[in-house]
Amino acid sequence: MVIKSGLGSQSVDPDVRRERVRERQQAIIDAAPQAQFNVLRRYENLAGFSAQGGALAVDVLAQHPWVSFIYADRKAFASLAQGVPLIGADRAHALGFTGQGVSVAVIDSGIDTDHPDLVDDIVEERCWCEGGAGPINGCCPNGLETMIGVGAAEDVQGHGTTVSGIVTSGGVVAAEGVAPDSGVVAIKTLDSSGGGTFSDIDAALDWLITNHALYDVRVVNMSISDGVEHTSPGVFPCSSSVTSNAIDDLTALGIAVVASSGNDAYDAGIGFPACVTNAISVGGVYDANIGSISWCSPTTCTPSLCTDSTTAADQFVCHTNSSSDLDVLAPDWRTATSAMGGGTTNFGGTSASAPYVSGLAALLFEQDPSRTPSDALTLMITGAPMVVNPDNALSFPRVDVSSAFPVCGDGVAEGAEDCDDG
Repeated sequence: MVIKSGLGSQSVDPDVRRERVRERQQAIIDAAPQAQFNVLRRYENLAGFSAQGGALAVDVLAQHPWVSFIYADRKAFASLAQGVPLIGADRAHALGFTGQGVSVAVIDSGIDTDHPDLVDDIVEERCWCEGGAGPINGCCPNGLETMIGVGAAEDVQGHGTTVSGIVTSGGVVAAEGVAPDSGVVAIKTLDSSGGGTFSDIDAALDWLITNHALYDVRVVNMSISDGVEHTSPGVFPCSSSVTSNAIDDLTALGIAVVASSGNDAYDAGIGFPACVTNAISVGGVYDANIGSISWCSPTTCTPSLCTDSTTAADQFVCHTNSSSDLDVLAPDWRTATSAMGGGTTNFGGTSASAPYVSGLAALLFEQDPSRTPSDALTLMITGAPMVVNPDNALSFPRVDVSSAFPVCGDGVAEGAEDCDDG
C-alpha cells in the first residue's frame, strides 16, 4: 500500500518524516476492519506498509483519504579472472583503490558467513524473509520473519554468496572481487529456493534509509527481478510503488542502487526493480570466447530460451533483458567466484553483471566520496565500448573505469597523464 504525499522529502528532518509516516500508517491501520486485517511490514521512512486482508478491508481502505494506491505484493526471484580487468578494476587496484571504507548492501539470499573470501568483509547482517502466506512463517535462520545481527543472513541457497564474492572476494579461494576491501551489509530476503517478496525487500530498503551512514553504505546491489517485461519507467511498479519510492530516496541520499535487468531474453523491456528510473540497470556481456552456449528459461531447457552460437569478449548475452531503458552492460558469463560452502563456482546471468557495477561504484566512491550515483554512472561509461544487441539493434555501454584510474607506464597517455614514459 502507498500512502499519499505530504510526508516530506528526504530534505525534511528524518525524525519528523518518520513521525509523519507513523501517524498516517496508524490512522489507516485503525480504519481497517480488524477481524480480517493483519499488518505484515510497517516501514519507518517509506510511505506505505504491507498487510493481509479480505475484500472488505481492501474496499474500506481504498476509500481512505490518505491511501494513494493498493496493490498485491510482487514476487522477486534471484535472477572473475577475465571480468575484473575487462572493466578496468585492475587499474583501480594498481593505484591502491580497493573499496576500503565503502560498504555495499547486498539484498539477496544471504551470505556464507564462514567463507574465507568473505568472512572479513561482513559488517552487518539482517533478515526480512516471510517465506509463506501465514503471518508467522519465516525463512530467517531463527525460523522467524525477522532476524538481526550475527547469523541473520546465513545463506542456504548460494545466490547471495556468489553475488557478494563478485563484489568483495578477498582472493583467498576464488579470484579477487571488484572491490576486495569493501564491506558487505548482508541482507537476506530470499528463501532457499531463491524466491522472495518485494514487501520484504522494501523493509530492507527502509532500514537502509535509516542506517546507511552507520555502516558506510554507498551502494545497494539487487540481483533480483520480477520476471516481467516492463516497457515504461513511468508506469507502476517502475513508478509509484513503495520500492520505486525507496530507490528514489536512497539515490537522493547519495547511494547508488544497482539492479539486474533479468534473464528472460526480453528485447522491449527490462525487469523490476531495474526499470525504476533512479536504479542503475545492468545487462550482460561475455568476458571471453567460451564457444557456443544455450540458455534455459526459468522453467525448461527444452527448448532453450536462446542460443549464442559463437561467443567473445564484449558480446551481448542473448538472455539479457534490454530496451532503451537499460543503462549499462557488465560481465555475465563465465564468472568464477565464491561459492556457498567455502569453495568456488562458475556463476552467470545478469545477477552476476550487477555486482560488477556495484563493485565499480564502491571504487569510485572511495576515490572521491563526494560523488553522486549519477557521477559514478557517468565515469563508468566515459570512453566505454558500445555493445549491440542484435535482436533489437540497440547499443549499450559496457562499463569501464580505466579513464577514472589512469595508470602511468602502460604506454598510453590518457586521463590525467601528461606523458607515459613510466
